[in-house]
Amino acid sequence: MRIKKLLYLVIIFVLLQDVVILNVYGNPVILYYFDPGFMAIIFGLLYIFSSLVEYAIILQFIKKYVINRRKFVGAILIINLITYPPTQGVVYIISLFTKTFFNYFVIIIEVFVIIIEYYLVKWQICKLIRSQFIDESIQPVKSKKVFLAVLISNTITFIIGLLFILPFYLRDLGII
Repeated sequence: MRIKKLLYLVIIFVLLQDVVILNVYGNPVILYYFDPGFMAIIFGLLYIFSSLVEYAIILQFIKKYVINRRKFVGAILIINLITYPPTQGVVYIISLFTKTFFNYFVIIIEVFVIIIEYYLVKWQICKLIRSQFIDESIQPVKSKKVFLAVLISNTITFIIGLLFILPFYLRDLGII
């Protein structure tokens, strides 16, 4: 059964690759630098990397509740599959219209992603509690703790992304 769900996840991601390839040029990192097909693979790897980083951070906040970590990592992968491609699409569309306030728009988009992911993580936690993969018998999982976990995990992956693109910005500015 797990293989079937993983296969569905892979099929969904492959279908969304068209969206990712179209949005490759929305990310200022790769503008004029790489082949879109190659960057689609990079975006896939970044999706997996950011999902695993977010999983590890969120898990630190609620690890005493999680009974089945595989189910929980699957939930985080699905949540990021829901938020990652649309975020890339919106960033691409904004990059077509403005370069002046681009960074501010990206931060605003990230705030919306944090809010959406908070509700999705909370929903997945409730779903995992009902199916008894998360144990709430110790004490209930607090919404503040979930929000803090999502906020910190998204902030860290956002900073990692900024550090990733920093050399490209510095090169474009002629600093390095």
